Amino acid sequence: MSLKSFVQLAICSLVVFAQQTPLGNTIEQPETWLSKYGPQIDQPFSGPLSFSHLPYSRCLEDESSQFDIAVLGMPFDTGTSYRPGARFGPYAIRSGSRRQREARGYSLAWDNNPYEQGSQILDCGDVPVIPFDNVLAMDQMQVAYSTLLNRPMASSQSVWAKGAQLAKDGREHPRIVSLGGDHTIVLPILRALNKVYGPVSVIHFDAHLDTWDGYPGTVSDQSRITHGTFFYIASEEGLISNSSIHAGIRCKLVGLGDIEHDESVGFHFITSDDIDDHGVPAIVTRIRERVGDTPVYLSLDIDVIDPGLAPATGTPEAGGWTSREVKRIIRGLAGLNFVGADIVEVAPVYDHAEITGTAAADLALGLETSFDSLSNLLSYLCLFISPRVNQVGVWSQTPFLIALLQRNLPRVDDDNDDEISSSCTNSRAKYGAQTDLGYTGPLSYSHLPYTRCLDDISTTFDIAVLGMPFDTATSYRPGARFGPYAIRSGSRRQSPAGGYALNWMTNPYNHATVIDCGDVPVNPYDNALAIDQMETAYTTLLSRPVNGSASTRTAKLAHDGAEHPRILTLGGDHTIVLPILRSLHQVYGPISVIHFDAHIDTWPAGALSGDFSEQSKVTHGTFFTLAFEEGLMSNTSIHAGIRNKLHGPELIEHDEEVGFELIMADDIDDLGTDEIIKHIRQRIGNSPVYLSFDIDTIDPGQAPATGTPEPAGWTGRETKRILRGLAGLNFVGADIVEVAPAYDNADITGILAAGLADDFLTLFVTDEPPKRQVKQKRTLKDDL
Repeated sequence: MSLKSFVQLAICSLVVFAQQTPLGNTIEQPETWLSKYGPQIDQPFSGPLSFSHLPYSRCLEDESSQFDIAVLGMPFDTGTSYRPGARFGPYAIRSGSRRQREARGYSLAWDNNPYEQGSQILDCGDVPVIPFDNVLAMDQMQVAYSTLLNRPMASSQSVWAKGAQLAKDGREHPRIVSLGGDHTIVLPILRALNKVYGPVSVIHFDAHLDTWDGYPGTVSDQSRITHGTFFYIASEEGLISNSSIHAGIRCKLVGLGDIEHDESVGFHFITSDDIDDHGVPAIVTRIRERVGDTPVYLSLDIDVIDPGLAPATGTPEAGGWTSREVKRIIRGLAGLNFVGADIVEVAPVYDHAEITGTAAADLALGLETSFDSLSNLLSYLCLFISPRVNQVGVWSQTPFLIALLQRNLPRVDDDNDDEISSSCTNSRAKYGAQTDLGYTGPLSYSHLPYTRCLDDISTTFDIAVLGMPFDTATSYRPGARFGPYAIRSGSRRQSPAGGYALNWMTNPYNHATVIDCGDVPVNPYDNALAIDQMETAYTTLLSRPVNGSASTRTAKLAHDGAEHPRILTLGGDHTIVLPILRSLHQVYGPISVIHFDAHIDTWPAGALSGDFSEQSKVTHGTFFTLAFEEGLMSNTSIHAGIRNKLHGPELIEHDEEVGFELIMADDIDDLGTDEIIKHIRQRIGNSPVYLSFDIDTIDPGQAPATGTPEPAGWTGRETKRILRGLAGLNFVGADIVEVAPAYDNADITGILAAGLADDFLTLFVTDEPPKRQVKQKRTLKDDL
């Protein structure tokens, strides 16, 4: 390099350095999460919601996605004859699979891990099924299934060659595990499979025959297609062979004519009582002999399980099999020529303890009976990859549905222009992008882009949503570790595209780059370590450069004169605020806190637990005192909504020493919301401010899912109005905490918390309260 070139390079380097270095004081670069704690792993109660934490891809629109086995949701439930709600089935089954993952997928019953057999397994999301037109929905599901079925295989293993002999084109096709949805989804699936394999045999686990030729009053072609008639229609169309079989039947019939009709459709059947008379081995033998070497589709209605073990279904029937029995039967079917499988009719609203969804997801791993639904799905994966039954005996088999799929197909050439691929309609070409409905897609906050920001140091944003699933410092009801999950779940009907709020008269997503950064992998066994993990994670994100599209009014407040991202934190119990304040203090110094809560949370350290150890002093009721002692807060903080009982007035004096004024819950009746807003704004002034919101601010009648409920709280409407009045303050962060979803079987707390969280996002990007437009009042007399 010449001297001239060297000098030019040096000058350019100095210019770049000067441009990147803000004026004023600099902040010492903190240790990042990745360098201190490693990858941002997902715990069972954290991370995006894909099946068993599998890689998630919108396979219907991403034509480069390849796989050997795909998990595909079909949230369709408008073909049901009794209780609807199975459109939430894919969501419930994925939710039930949260404790499953590749790293712990080994099953003693199967003697294998289906995820480690060399197959590429993806969660391909859900088909965006229209809920208003069943004919169109049938076509959408068929096109989606065909799109995936005709993808080239990801694996080149010879173990897949077996299936190639069954297909019309002589090549192997991916296997798809479909999550329903009501049972009607099987009709479009069979139509898609027929183009590849011709008629297939069906092994049908169900309490009902589903071969009726129409319900009374069916007066149109569309109304004929229901979850009780689809097999009859499939038989009419030549989609199924006459070597199919039902298992677990126990429904009431019109008469023996239903049985004769069922046989004409191509089925034999095994009743639920047969398991007592003949046992599991005889049932397995009968099924295997019935389907033989034909291509086989396995369809499992969750109501084959007794409703005491799987209550969340649309048409429950008493006297069913246990999940243990069903899992044993499924294990005995390994080695059959499975070309696909489904699990259907999970309607989670009828089961607030998730035992049905857990069961549906875990059948394959052979978990305990309370996990019936999930086991079925994993059993399917195992069946796909298991080529044979263990020779030790029928009931110690080592088969896998995934293994079955995995061991039979050669890699497909992309240029194989055969009859099947040319006749297949591409889903993206016909229906466009694979959009998420309110009840579909991976579980991120408001369907935001999801990134493991603690791992990916290249990710930049203006606002980050970060979960902190910590609840081991609570003094009463635990369970807030599931708070981030519940709030994200409550946000499913929210989205950036539909984020315009009438009361705010703006859409916060139009003013900033907002992403969901997932959850901090908090250690649940060591609170001191967990506190450090949360501080490190928060600091890692707080130190990222912003994209620059959000408000820059807080740059003048930071020590380095730079704008820092805002972080919306989803708790977790309220203790998470201590590590957050420690992190914020490094950037802004002492800050004011607006604290919405039923409780003051300024108890003296050790007051709730005794003065036995430093770790025991850190609780969800003492963290503000500890923050004050560390100099993290200014003396211009304020509580709002307080109504808890205290030991005496001396705690109010202590609260004032910590730096708080308080607004009682009853003050809203005496002063009204406008005066409360005015008082808060005067108290905070122009200081940097952190907003911390305990969901128990809200009356437990509107927000029951919390650890320390207090009656006579504010309503959601009143609280949201106060929040709008705080716009324009110098917010540097916010949280919503203490959501413990186990105490709320209707999701109303999570839905409310998600709505409040959107208000917090709007506070980050707005400079003044919205001006309410009051319309002139009209009377009935005026209208007349």
